Amino acid sequence: MIDALIQNGIQFTLAVQAWAGSLAPVWDAISQLGTTEFYLLVMPLIYWCVNAAFGIRLAVMLLFGAAFNHILKLALHLPRPYWVQSEVRGYWAESSFGAPSGHAQVPLGMWGLAAATSRRRWFTALAFVAVASIGFSRIALGVHFHFDVLMGWLLAGLTLWLFLKYERPAGDWLKKRTAAELVLVALAASLALVALGALAVLVSGNFMFPAAWEQNSLADTGETLSEVFSLGGVITPAGALFGFGAGLAWLRSRGGFDTAGTLRQRALRYLLGGAVVLIIWMGLGSIFPRGQDLLSQGLRFLRYTLVGFWAAGGAPVLFVRLGLAKASKSTWK
Repeated sequence: MIDALIQNGIQFTLAVQAWAGSLAPVWDAISQLGTTEFYLLVMPLIYWCVNAAFGIRLAVMLLFGAAFNHILKLALHLPRPYWVQSEVRGYWAESSFGAPSGHAQVPLGMWGLAAATSRRRWFTALAFVAVASIGFSRIALGVHFHFDVLMGWLLAGLTLWLFLKYERPAGDWLKKRTAAELVLVALAASLALVALGALAVLVSGNFMFPAAWEQNSLADTGETLSEVFSLGGVITPAGALFGFGAGLAWLRSRGGFDTAGTLRQRALRYLLGGAVVLIIWMGLGSIFPRGQDLLSQGLRFLRYTLVGFWAAGGAPVLFVRLGLAKASKSTWK
């Protein structure tokens, strides 16, 4: 059944690329809207400068969604179109398994949350176009089958429904916890995600992907598949989740912060805070080893923990001290 589904997916992908492949630069640009770099640019802008409470909700959706997506990839170990069929052009190098599509799942979760919060028809229409465009771009680029994208959307819909149903009682429970308890909750959630990822790898046993997959990947993008079972895709959001939760706990103990302010204040917040994010993310990324050993993955966890902590707590506290924002409990309203 899986083989038949993959073959059907190959034919569909080839049909899409036959007329959409010439627009690869356009699809590439659209696909950038689902990358880590894009989220590092946009999420701080929302949280620091627009609406902190909404930024927190988006961050939770993003981090849990990204982690669960990679855990499922590790468990299902399904290929990407250009790995299977050399006739499919791979316009985007990917070294992780294909299903479900993270570029389908995560944007739908975030845009869906934004649309549910806005409740404006024009924004819902915009969200629909954005999500559909990003999902289609992944097919046109040859990195996802249509069923990868559909699976991502279905999972995002389920995740969004669960989030909207349980966020209020969960939030009420968290507000009653002490700062130390909040840090422990964030750590426990983070480690649970890593453990699930490790379990997914463990139960895969001695799964060996066909040699043709790597040959096609090397021929098309120069990317090896030596890291398909890497936990990096889980450790990244898990570390950021721990740091973000710890940062929020510290910020709450310092009185919170208000995103209101002049355009100059907001611009300075974004530039100053963003510069530190880049220093941590790119600076430590260039220093820390990038292997699959325990030390490298541990340092990756630390790196993203620092990014999350700075974004959630370190930067807002500094903004208040510098007079770029006022302390306020409106952070959680």
